[in-house]
Amino acid sequence: MKQDQKAELLKLGATLEKGADHKIVIKAPSGDPVFFRAGGLQVIPCESEELDTGGSCVLIINAQAALLSGVIIRCLRVLGLEAGRERAKKVVKEMAERLVRDRGQAVGAWEGQAAKDLVTIALKWAEKPAKKERPGRQQPDEEIPTHPLTGEPMPEELIPHWRMVQRRTPRQIREAEEDTLMQFTMEACAEGKKDTKNGWVVVGGLQGVIAADSWYPVVGPEDQIDEKVIRKVAKGLARRGLKAEIAMTVLANTRCRDIQKNLR
Repeated sequence: MKQDQKAELLKLGATLEKGADHKIVIKAPSGDPVFFRAGGLQVIPCESEELDTGGSCVLIINAQAALLSGVIIRCLRVLGLEAGRERAKKVVKEMAERLVRDRGQAVGAWEGQAAKDLVTIALKWAEKPAKKERPGRQQPDEEIPTHPLTGEPMPEELIPHWRMVQRRTPRQIREAEEDTLMQFTMEACAEGKKDTKNGWVVVGGLQGVIAADSWYPVVGPEDQIDEKVIRKVAKGLARRGLKAEIAMTVLANTRCRDIQKNLR
């Protein structure tokens, strides 16, 4: 375990022990708390915050979602995990299993200990040697790419496209496998609240409309949606302090639809 990682994680644990939850909650530039929604896990305060994934995500609906999300994000940052990589997915899966264990208990009775246990999980993973992940040809037991939010396996009809991506350069492969929603979540930071006005605005080269601190993309048939465009939109929304969850979901679904059409 790197000593700086251990020190940061222990510092996070000490902050939890002191009950200084406000120092752990992460806020977007808009001033709203950031909730963790990636890797097949959603930690949200109420059902209205859920992104519909057809029931394929583990849902942790809790009044202290901002605190639990903050602990998860900070632990992943300290571990230096890259968005969408296998090690990050495994850590998130273990953290989800810990949260599921007690989510049926009364609110306020388990969240504090669960948050500390999340730090313990991160400390355990910090002790494990990290194997360098290199993109390459598909092996018989190699996992195929998964949906950035649900973690579900890629539909069979999209596998030919994925195999084509595998033949690209390592840099292009890393970009294609990048978990855009995870990346946006991990890069969220408290930068001071920015005022945003409702109305039409272009983000990442796409037209859209701002309403209730969210940006809704309006995509036409001439718009080509790929990973590069989605990343540009995510960064543009982060700079403006706008919520990105809805836009990321819409663009990801549009991209999958276009890929399916091209394969016909």
